[in-house]
Amino acid sequence: MGSLSESTTERTTIGDLGRILGLDIGSGQAAPVTVTSLADDLQSVTPGALFIAGKGMHVTPDVITAAADRGAYAVLLPSALKPAYASGDPDIPLLFGDPSATELSSLAARMAGNPANQLAIFTVSGSQSAGSAEALADLLHVLGNPVGLISAGNSYSLERDLVFSYPIGGLQVESVLVSAVEDGATSVVIDASGDTLAPGSLAGVSVDVCGLTDHGAKDGSRTLHDEMVAALADYAPQITENTHATGRTGDSDEIARENVTSGDDLGISELSIAVAMVMQAGIKKSGIRNALRVVQDFA
Repeated sequence: MGSLSESTTERTTIGDLGRILGLDIGSGQAAPVTVTSLADDLQSVTPGALFIAGKGMHVTPDVITAAADRGAYAVLLPSALKPAYASGDPDIPLLFGDPSATELSSLAARMAGNPANQLAIFTVSGSQSAGSAEALADLLHVLGNPVGLISAGNSYSLERDLVFSYPIGGLQVESVLVSAVEDGATSVVIDASGDTLAPGSLAGVSVDVCGLTDHGAKDGSRTLHDEMVAALADYAPQITENTHATGRTGDSDEIARENVTSGDDLGISELSIAVAMVMQAGIKKSGIRNALRVVQDFA
């Protein structure tokens, strides 16, 4: 759980929320009120927030009062709670509805100004996704790209560590992307695994390159595109005709073996996926080799 409260750029009113998410906003008197942030746990509520009291949260009048005291402009409650709260006279507008995680992630991206569109987004899927994502972030850094990483083991934006309780949802993903843009990052690498991401959390994210660490391991007849769609389905990212998918290649294996100690099969595999992904992004083999050679010279 967490919030999206940094640099929201898209003006969003309670009336907009009603239309976008299909919410019951009551009489409509609060429709013109502008919401400036989103929060799905009470401690993350800041002035101007929509507090999202999702399924599984124990909601009481005291919780609603606490959200109002922290500056929330409205509270979104599950539809099932409408009979208990609709007839009351709360100090804060109450909205009712059951938006999906995908819808909330898309809303967060919209309110944040779609920060993914200002970044190169790399996702890594498969049994070696976490290590390969870290290897890719390191390689992008070596190649001169300011980079952020979203991974349960080690999330950061450039030199700034980011601490979350994992898996994270769309609000937190968009918050990281906003931070990355503000910090001057050009790329963000995402470990697309259940350890790192909650379902629907990438709905506001357009993927540029997807690395598949297990390409061909289960069904060699499937195309890279089909494997990518299946691997990312739970997280609902935007996959377009410009999204590239790759597994390890002969060229990437060769470069990895040149730079990883012989016998370290896992290290070779992780670096190979990273190399294959940056090649898909347009970096030439010679540039990759030169950058890795410099690292070895200074090691």
